[in-house]
Amino acid sequence: MERSALQSRRVSLCLPCTPKVSQSLFINIDVDDDHSSYELAISQPTLWANLKVKFDDQCEDDEEKTQALLVSRVELHLARSQNHPLTLSLFPSSKNHPALILVARESRRWRQLSYGGDDFGLNWNSCLQSLPLPMLEAVRFEETEYCDGKSPPIEAFSQAPNIKELNLRCISIDQHVTATFDSAWEMLTDLSYHFTEDLEGFLSILDYCPKLRRLTLEGENSDLIPVHPIRSHPIASLKILNLVSPPNDHDSMLECILTSLLLPDLTELILLHIGDVEEPFLMPYRILEDFFQRSRCPLSTLTLGQICMTDTDMIALLAHLPCLRELNCEDPDDGDSFITRSFIRSFHTWERDSLHHSIEPLVPKLRSLTLKAHREEFDAPSFVETITSRWLPDEASALQLGASCLRSVELHLREWLMQMLMSDSTGPGCELSSNGKV
Repeated sequence: MERSALQSRRVSLCLPCTPKVSQSLFINIDVDDDHSSYELAISQPTLWANLKVKFDDQCEDDEEKTQALLVSRVELHLARSQNHPLTLSLFPSSKNHPALILVARESRRWRQLSYGGDDFGLNWNSCLQSLPLPMLEAVRFEETEYCDGKSPPIEAFSQAPNIKELNLRCISIDQHVTATFDSAWEMLTDLSYHFTEDLEGFLSILDYCPKLRRLTLEGENSDLIPVHPIRSHPIASLKILNLVSPPNDHDSMLECILTSLLLPDLTELILLHIGDVEEPFLMPYRILEDFFQRSRCPLSTLTLGQICMTDTDMIALLAHLPCLRELNCEDPDDGDSFITRSFIRSFHTWERDSLHHSIEPLVPKLRSLTLKAHREEFDAPSFVETITSRWLPDEASALQLGASCLRSVELHLREWLMQMLMSDSTGPGCELSSNGKV
């Protein structure tokens, strides 16, 4: 009873150092205001097992005092977390801080680790070398303004045989990295990587990841070259592919990856453009069409953010995705928008538009739709009518019309257009709130 009450209430407890000290340790606890719930909260080891420790050797005022304060607080959290697995964020300095030594002594119960700091790749803390890490499952190398292409010595993780999630945003994958994580590749289920070049070298790594289920790739501004011929064997385990292309990349990364992979079991594809784009680039429809025709994957979720395509190409693409259940689209800030009146009308359950001629509804299994439209030309009445046609009252109606009932709809618009849409009737059983959710 007490634990249920505790979970339903929330307050945050923060234990920082003094304002003049840049070293800090934080822990968030869900507790109630009353004393009994507070006592219950601080007695739970799981609530003390999430630590963020940041060190700064540039702080010289009362260094001995502040160091002792940080050590005492680390000791407190490690003691109260008992033997519970630890989730750590470490930003170490270039010397062996006593608090860091305390954390290192508990390496056998490290489960998740984010590592970053000002001295990436310069002077390693010897207390973190050759640690036994039998429970470590997730490692993230944080990107900082001090990275400058340098990589932290990753030998410290050579004794971590159970890593399942790996984020190498600051590290270029080479033979040294491959050898260091040799025992981890077969266990990986989630890999994130920041692209610079050498696409073929990276793709060869995937041969060592038979259990990989999620792959996230973020690109730099570079001229990648597609790998030819296309990989001779599929990556059968991969379920989620997330590609983040930088501004003004002209989609070379998206094109290279999509033309170099064969993913027969892919269920979710995320394609994003980030940053300010000086010259919007129209995504060639043939790239996506060829990818889906080759892979023949049962894609259920598609997310397109800031990707320039025509409405004609977008509808033709969706015609290749009969299993799609969730669609998320965002207009590019510049360039042509595919969220046109014809695009919206193509989703109508029984009426047809010039872009969709089939007697069957487009993406008949669609249950969730999110649109972020940035154009004044957005046709609000057509949107309301189309969504209403997909708001089917019962299973019999859905079977008769050959389409699933939409369960979730989100619409993100400019403020003035949102107000106009909210003034319209949205049909029986359908309400539109100010946050754009139907």
